[in-house]
Amino acid sequence: MKRFATIWILAVLLLGAAGSILANQTAPYSYPFDTWPNATIPDNVDGWLNETRGSYSTTPYIHGTTGKSVKFQGANDYIVSPAIDNPNELHIWTYGNASTVSGVFQISASLDSTNFWVIRDMTWGVGNDIQPTTWNEVIFTVPDSCRGKTRVFFKFQHVTKTSGNVALDDFSITAVVASAEADARLSIAGVGASPSISSLLVAAPGQTVLTFGVQDDGSGAAGLPTIINSLKIVAGSGNTATNWTQYIGGVTLEDGLGNSWTGTVSSTPDIIFSGAPLTTLPDGGVVQTWTMKLWLKQGLPYNGDNKVLAFKAAVGNFVVASSGSATFAADPAVESGTTNNMTNVVATQLSFTTMPVTTWYVDSTFATVRGGFTDVYGGIDADFNENITISLNTGTGVLSTASPTKLSTSGQSAWTDLKYNTVESGVIFQLVSPTYPTPVLSNPITILSPPSIVIDCMPTCFDTVRSADAVPFVIHISIRNWITEANKRVYVKVYNGSFNPYHYTASQGWNNSTSYGVAGGAQYKPVVSLDENGDWSGWLAIRGTGQVCDTFRARAADSISTSINLSGALVSGTGLNLSTSGNGAIIEDRNGSSLATPGHIILARNAANTIIGSWIAEDNGYPTDDGGPIAPGGWRMAVCTFCDEPVYFEAWDPATWPGSGEPFMTDGLDNFCADPGTINEVFDIQLPVELASFTAIGANGKVSLNWETASESNNDYFEIVRNGTPVANVRGAGSSATTIRYSWTDESVQNGTTYSYTLVAVDGNNVRSELRTVEATPMDMANVVTEYALHQNYPNPFNPTTTIAYDIVETGFVSLKIFNLMGQAVATLVNDQVSAGHHFVTFDAASLPSGLYICKMEAGEFSAQSKMMLMK
Repeated sequence: MKRFATIWILAVLLLGAAGSILANQTAPYSYPFDTWPNATIPDNVDGWLNETRGSYSTTPYIHGTTGKSVKFQGANDYIVSPAIDNPNELHIWTYGNASTVSGVFQISASLDSTNFWVIRDMTWGVGNDIQPTTWNEVIFTVPDSCRGKTRVFFKFQHVTKTSGNVALDDFSITAVVASAEADARLSIAGVGASPSISSLLVAAPGQTVLTFGVQDDGSGAAGLPTIINSLKIVAGSGNTATNWTQYIGGVTLEDGLGNSWTGTVSSTPDIIFSGAPLTTLPDGGVVQTWTMKLWLKQGLPYNGDNKVLAFKAAVGNFVVASSGSATFAADPAVESGTTNNMTNVVATQLSFTTMPVTTWYVDSTFATVRGGFTDVYGGIDADFNENITISLNTGTGVLSTASPTKLSTSGQSAWTDLKYNTVESGVIFQLVSPTYPTPVLSNPITILSPPSIVIDCMPTCFDTVRSADAVPFVIHISIRNWITEANKRVYVKVYNGSFNPYHYTASQGWNNSTSYGVAGGAQYKPVVSLDENGDWSGWLAIRGTGQVCDTFRARAADSISTSINLSGALVSGTGLNLSTSGNGAIIEDRNGSSLATPGHIILARNAANTIIGSWIAEDNGYPTDDGGPIAPGGWRMAVCTFCDEPVYFEAWDPATWPGSGEPFMTDGLDNFCADPGTINEVFDIQLPVELASFTAIGANGKVSLNWETASESNNDYFEIVRNGTPVANVRGAGSSATTIRYSWTDESVQNGTTYSYTLVAVDGNNVRSELRTVEATPMDMANVVTEYALHQNYPNPFNPTTTIAYDIVETGFVSLKIFNLMGQAVATLVNDQVSAGHHFVTFDAASLPSGLYICKMEAGEFSAQSKMMLMK
């Protein structure tokens, strides 16, 4: 019996004349929808055809907006249309009501009424699927994915719609597919796996590890072959090799008919053989014996000896084609066995199975080092056990352990307490055993000093008692030899033991959280990058929290896992209270008169060369808590109180400190008291003279004094004080911005006596400022000098003063200058006429950093130089 349904679908709800015109159209075949076998059409469900069950309605029920659709569901395998000859076709009648119809339409299918996929795009126009003002039958093949299913859902959908209406009639699919049959069989066939697999079997064709028989015995009525698309071999009973990718080097499957397939091994563990299709078993064919062979990887995993590779083939692991194919009967699985295919490593050598790390620390315990008996590929023979001895092969130090000789267990001996006591490179350990007496050598090892983090520059005083208005300061931190964190990013901070002071980061500003930060999120502490040696050095900006903090230590931690960390030693200072009754003062250069480079580190030092304050020259990008605007190059810092002693301010490039150069800016204060709780502007307390150098040269019965000024401001005269008593005045330049040289000779001295000379600047208001003090010793020059000479300074190394001797053959101009390694002159000791004879000059390097300096002498055609080491 031929059954059809007449169904209308429109893109907009039809009203009035439009509805009646379309309703008068009739498709070639028209039957009520509910005459379709077992069809179910829910009423009033959005997206489904709204049809009154039991009768055909001449008024179309439609959804008229873009994206709406009509769905049909068949409860049987397929909806049957006997009038259609080809049982694998889908037939649809469509009608476009006017020439203005346009848009995109699709036929989709689903197995669950929710997840649809497109099986046909419908086109509009003359000669296409949907033709204007006429009915047209569209025929296309039913997809394989829809065949043999107990329920299939179809829908006709407007994807886009711009104008016009579309009618749909006679939606049918024929019943086609022959009944399935389960007559494929799985069985045991032939000789299977062997008890063991040698670790030396590392290439094709490999060793048989599983055999089974497959057959389509033809017992099914439909006479279908078995089309196998893939097969998965899974772990069988007794399998102890948990990750097959670590054991199997390659695997093949052969069917005995000349066909062979390569398997894909996964860690699940399983092995998959697949094809398109893999093979076809003929209906009623003979039993085929399938054989799986494999070979092992070169170098089995740690503890990989005596592991069972157990395999299983089960009917549920065969994937057969979805149509035109028989399926497997419920036969039992075939397995390789619980005691077969056991890995067997055969030792041929003694080896370091776990090498010592190539870089480690002196007197620190090495990570576990192991020696064992292995095959040529490094697999460990768990059945070979005898004593193994570890010792030092190359190195000047001592390798220590409680038990140098250990009986191996499961083929290995392990040492967990190895230490080496000398810093050196090229250290090599060795192993020997009774069977293998020839030493087996480790890789060369570099032994370093232990990793460290130190605060190597900090002020002795800092504002920590206050909180919101605390004056910040900077400290310099160095990390050395943290090899395990080389090339990694680490947090850096200081820690009191109970709390953190405020740290500054660009992303968080000032933050005193005890946390380093949130992984992948906020960074509460600075994050820095260690180099390939595990080194880093740099500056941290710190601010007080209102809690007394006069001791703290530097700490660093891995930015991913903060449990990996490094702590330094406690350092101490004086926590200042900058209230009016406190014990510190504030020095500031608010207008930038000191001309510091923005971003440079400003250090304040007292007469003893102790750092009493620190901060950063302002560039409007650094953290500044200055209580008001500070000009670029200006700064503000808390310092220890001082009175009537010189204080010097240095500006250093933060990227190069500490270096061998000199500060980029040096300023100083003298004859001034920084009273507790006061705020002092550098501009208001500048010295009348900026002294560039001051030297004293002893000669026969006299001492020559030479000095240079870089600038002078209202400077009336210089007073020369010898051993505490004024002995001479030298007229000053008043105010000057250029370099001026001065000299004075003291002839009221005795040879062999050391004299102290202090240079004092006196301004127009009679205010005295001590500039610097030097010493010299006049010497008897009775001996005649026959050749020019520059003698090595003594002492050398020195801190901070040293004596330089030189010989002059005849009276003439002599230049004696000190240079740093960048070729910059840092001091001029002699630049004048000098009489013939032996001469001595004292060099005071109190204002210079530690490092190597060059002393260069020129006298006529004579030129000489020597090296001097300043070590503070």
